[in-house]
Amino acid sequence: MIPTVDMDVDPTFPTDLAMGLPDEEDVDEEGYGYFRDVWTIGEVSHEEAVKMIDEEKRLVSLVDQASQTQAEFEAIAKAIEVGNSTTCQPATLQSTQTASLFDS
Repeated sequence: MIPTVDMDVDPTFPTDLAMGLPDEEDVDEEGYGYFRDVWTIGEVSHEEAVKMIDEEKRLVSLVDQASQTQAEFEAIAKAIEVGNSTTCQPATLQSTQTASLFDS
């Protein structure tokens, strides 16, 4: 049950857009700008990036299998993101459904 949403997306960038990473001194434990709980990725090898993508795909698949509604999907995904199987569970979700996700 991977939630979906219909939306129109404009994939073009404004012509005057300045892109790039913030300076290291602009990023602190709070994040930077409007971005919170972030960190600079920096030098990540291709192999490390591929491993992370594979792990995220595996986790999304597990959450998909364990959820039957959009609310369940979001609750389980958030529990995995924060690393706590006892929080963010909808009342209808069986605790045994999420427990196995944290054993993987």
